[in-house]
This record gives sequence, structure tokens and C-alpha cells, in this order.
Amino acid sequence: MDTVAYLVLLFCCICSPFISFDLLAIFQQCGYVAGEFSDWLYKKGWKRRTKIAFLSLFSSVFYMVTETSGANESISFVVIGVAYIFSAFLSALKPKLKVKPVFTMRFLRTIVVTIAVSVVFASFLFFFIGFKSVVLCCLTAEYISLSGIILYPYEKIKRMGYEKKARKKLASMKGLIKIGITGSSGKTSVKNYLAVILEGKYRVYKTPKSFNTPLGICRSVEEMPTDSEIFVAEMGARKKGDIKELCSIVDPTVGVITTITEQHIKTFGSMERLKDTKFELIEGLNGGFAVFSADDEGSVELMNRCAGEKFSAGFNGGLVKVVDYICKNGKSKIVFRVNDREFEVETTLIGRHNALDLSLAFAVALKLGMTEEEIVERIKGIVPVEHRLELLKTENGITVIDDGYNANPLGMKSAAEALDCFDGRKFAVVSGIVEGGKEDGRLNKEAGKIFGEVADFLIAVGENAQNIADGGKDKKAEIFKAKDLEDAKGILYSLIKKGDTVIFVNDLPDKY
Repeated sequence: MDTVAYLVLLFCCICSPFISFDLLAIFQQCGYVAGEFSDWLYKKGWKRRTKIAFLSLFSSVFYMVTETSGANESISFVVIGVAYIFSAFLSALKPKLKVKPVFTMRFLRTIVVTIAVSVVFASFLFFFIGFKSVVLCCLTAEYISLSGIILYPYEKIKRMGYEKKARKKLASMKGLIKIGITGSSGKTSVKNYLAVILEGKYRVYKTPKSFNTPLGICRSVEEMPTDSEIFVAEMGARKKGDIKELCSIVDPTVGVITTITEQHIKTFGSMERLKDTKFELIEGLNGGFAVFSADDEGSVELMNRCAGEKFSAGFNGGLVKVVDYICKNGKSKIVFRVNDREFEVETTLIGRHNALDLSLAFAVALKLGMTEEEIVERIKGIVPVEHRLELLKTENGITVIDDGYNANPLGMKSAAEALDCFDGRKFAVVSGIVEGGKEDGRLNKEAGKIFGEVADFLIAVGENAQNIADGGKDKKAEIFKAKDLEDAKGILYSLIKKGDTVIFVNDLPDKY
């Protein structure tokens, strides 16, 4: 019977990570960083570990009752085995997640090592208390975190290999112009807009989606055609040194700093560290030039620190200046001033920050040899980036603005301005700002105030709801609080009708 008990125990250990499948997904959202995942577990993760905790405790108690009552132990093993396999299938096939995990080899390695750690601990205790050691399955969350620590050296070596391969390929492409783009917001938009513009004259390859990490950029380089003339790389950062590492891979000749805001300040520790990290792009330039946003203090400060060739763009820009921006019911008119000439463009891009992002792309393309007329013609064909003030028309006559990737103060202001340019009743579904550290409360109150002044109905969502609602108090909007997005949709559906406009701002991933 001991052999049967041990085999059932192993089966429970194998099932446990799949029962805790949402925890594995959130570990991936944390970048497989054990410290960040452990911090999330301590602050917010207890609800998501109740299923495995209850099941492991139930299994241990049920087995003890069966054992002491003299009943057939095989019955308890069957009941426990069925409970584990049913829970595993249910959790893995229908996880309660907004962001589904990406089944990479690293994700699969994490599952295997988590199972191995669980087996080791449970096996050790088995020789002392027998099958009751199944209670250790309640520690699956800790095993996931420990798997990250165990795998770290292997992943580090593997990443170094990818980086070496990417550097070698980039170095072999003689004459390739490499452009790095970073900032607190607007990176993906500027990257996409710039690529569309430059494709009018050059063979351009850009990092796909929001690939802005070392592995993401290495993967992009691997897939880049060897006849590419320009490589546009988005560069993300969460701590000091991240941009420096990306520059060591890309070796950029052109740098673009979009905006500098308080996004991710929690992981940086301070605004000064955040700005120093973004400036690593300028320090990493191999000749060439840099383009800065002229519309926020942080970016202007970095421009003043730059000793090389530099230009500014935006509403206060030098090389490219936005002199007029008008938005009405989903269409925008932007007037750029370049070399004392004005160029008017009509576009479906909405929001003042899109005018800024276009001006940055305009400036880079201009310095790379395109004419003003060529650039303006290419801008006309640019469509919104997915989940970034993306305009969606519905069959029921309701206008939806998807701004799900908006997570910074400047973006909140731009989103509110975009909503304000529509006729009819206006709804704002706002999850707020995260990773602002100690400033989270203030930033979310400001977000509530901004949308409260524009929207007719403000639905504040999630753990930031109270601060958002407090900020919107005594403003124009009628305010509702929702525990999650599904709850918010229920409120929305009970109020919205044909002719209304709703904006969804910052659809936070599950770890928040």
C-alpha cells in the first residue's frame, strides 16, 4: 500500500501546478522574476491559491479520517486522485485570466521544475508521515517561485547565447541603420508610425508587437530579413541598466526619447533613476543623432544632457512643431511646421499624444533623407495601434475607444481629451495607474479628476477604484465603482445606448 500511496502522491504533485495554472501565468507576467512574484503573492495572491490550499488540506484530512476509521485506503486514493485530475483539467482548460499565458519553452520548463520541486519536498516528508505529506501541495506557489531561482543560471546562459547571435547578425549587415526608441509611453506607437513612414523609401524591419526585452529583440533580429536597410527597435526598461543591455545588442545609431512620466517608478525607485535609465539610450548611441519630445520636462532635461547631435519635436518642437491639432468624432487634423513651411494632415489617429508621436517619427524620417511631402503622404495611411486609442465602431451605434495599454499620467490626459472630442454621452471605464509606487494614490486621484471633468459617467475599476472615484468627486461625471472589468461591463450595459461613446482605459493584467 505504501507504493500505491507514493504513486498517488506523485500524481498529486504533477497535477498541482495545473490546478494553480493562473499562478504560473502570473509568474510569466512578472517576467519569471521570483522576487516580483513573491511580492505579488504576499500582497495580492492569497485568493488565487485557495483552490490548491483547500484541496491539499482536504486530501490530507480525508486520508487521515479513512486511515483511523479502518476503511479501505484505496477509496481515499481514488477520491483524491479524481479530485486532483478534475481540478487540474478545469483550471488549465478554463483559467480565470485576462491575459492568457504564452506557451514558450521557458514556460514549459517552469512547469517541469515546479513539479520536480514539489516531488522532492513531498517525497522527503512521505518517509516520515506517509501520504499525509500531500498537504505540502498547498505550497505550489512557493515552488513556482523557487523554480524561477533554480532556472535563473540556465536562462541567463541561454539569453547570453541569443544576444551573441543577434550581435553577430547585426554586425554582419553592413550599412544597416539601427534606431532605438524608449520612453515611459508612446514607444510602440512611435515605432509603428516611423516604420510606416520609412517604408516609403527604405526596406524596414521593426520589432513586432511590444517586443522590447533582450529576448524579444534577439528573436526579432533572428527573423529580420538580411536585406533590411533600417531596423527599428523598441526598448523597454523596469530597472537601471536595462536600456544599456539592449544597446549592447542593437548598437543603435539613432535614438528617440518619447516621454518621461512616473510609469514604473515603483520598479525604478525614483524619477532620477528612471531618467538615468532612459538616458542610457543616448549614452549607447554609436554616432548618429537623437530626437526628443519637446513636450515634457523629463525628456527636455535629457535633451539638455545630450552632448551629441540632437533635435526636438512636438507641440513645443524645434525641428518639427505641431502648430494645430483638432479632433472631432474620430477624425483628427494635424498641422506640422517644418523649415518654416506648414503641412496639414487628416488622420484617424485620435489624441494629442498621437500628434506628438507622429512629430517624433516625422523628425527621424526627415533626418534620414525623406522629404516633407513624402512623409506627409505616408502619415495619411497610418492606422491606430491596437489597444492604443483604437477606435471601434459597433453595429448597435455605440462608439468604443480601446485604450487598454494606457498606464501613465500623460496618456490618461490624452485619453480624456480624445473622449471629449465625441458628441453624445460619454462613458469612461478606468482601471487607473499602477507601479507608481508611493504616488499611486495621487496619480489615480488625478486620473479620476481628468475623466470626471469630461465623461458623463465614470466607472472606476479594481483596487484603484476608490482613489479614482475620490478624484472624480464633485465633477461632471456620475461615478460608479466596480470590483473588476466584468462588473464594470455590467454597469455599462445597464446605462449605455445608441449614440454614446465609451473609452476603456488600461485593462490591467492579472497580476494587478
